[in-house]
Amino acid sequence: MPVQASGRPGVPFHRTVLVLFNGKGFSRDRNNFRNYWEFPLNYLGLKAQYRNADSGLPKSNELSRYRAVVLSLASPVRHPRTLWAFLGAAQSAKTKLLILGEMPNGRKAGTGPEPEVVRNSLSRMGLEKAGVWARDDLRYGVFRRPMV
Repeated sequence: MPVQASGRPGVPFHRTVLVLFNGKGFSRDRNNFRNYWEFPLNYLGLKAQYRNADSGLPKSNELSRYRAVVLSLASPVRHPRTLWAFLGAAQSAKTKLLILGEMPNGRKAGTGPEPEVVRNSLSRMGLEKAGVWARDDLRYGVFRRPMV
C-alpha cells in the first residue's frame, strides 16, 4: 500500500523495490543485493521484495506496485527474452530501473541475432550492444543527467 510522501500531501509514494536476482546458491535471504544494498535501501525508507529471475517474473500490470526494479544478477538468466520483455514493460510504465552487476544476456549462445526487444530496451537506456558483453570491456562514454 502506498504511503504519503513527506511534504507532498496526496501524492502516493511506493516504498517497495522489486529486486530480481539469480545465481547458483542464491535465495531471497542470500543474494548479492541483500548482502550489499539492502541496508542503504532501508535507510532511505524503502523495502525490497525479492524474486528469482529464473523462476518467473511478475506480470507487467503488477509494475504499479513497485517504486523501482533492480536487477542483481550473478549469472546468465534462463529466459533472457522474457526478462528483456519485462524490462521493456517496466520502461514503458516509467518504472525506474537499476542494473547492478551483470548485464542480462540477450539471447542464448548461438541462437542468432539479438531480439528487437533487447535493442529497444537498450536504446531507451541510451545504450547499444556492440560485440560481446564482457565485464572488463564495458565502458560508458556519455552519462545523461536524467538517467544518473
